[in-house]
Amino acid sequence: MKFKGKIMKIKTEYVKVDMTNSEIAKAMIDGEAFYSDDGDYKLAWSGSNFFFKSIESSTLYLMNDFGERNFYRKTEVQTTKWDDVNDYVRNISNSNYAIKEDDDIIVDARMTKEQWLDFAHILLESE
Repeated sequence: MKFKGKIMKIKTEYVKVDMTNSEIAKAMIDGEAFYSDDGDYKLAWSGSNFFFKSIESSTLYLMNDFGERNFYRKTEVQTTKWDDVNDYVRNISNSNYAIKEDDDIIVDARMTKEQWLDFAHILLESE
């Protein structure tokens, strides 16, 4: 049996929470996870202290207080055609940007013929 639907791509985003520090602390003690805005650090509870834990190195940074820090929840969302276009252009050497304004797409990139064809395919595949 062949799959006839579209494959859904998922990306990870970090959404700022609108909670007080005490609400965040209680939610963490209850098992909820919070992150830095870029997802590089996870806020951790050791049973007596809060830490920022580096995702890559597992290094711990003790938090003396929450201060004016912002915390984020990790969410997964379905990507859009525009996400695919941006990812493609940003990964090409000599590219600077791809901007969508209303129905216009402005691209600053030096691409080969094959890259332009791939770019067009990405734009047209969900039409």
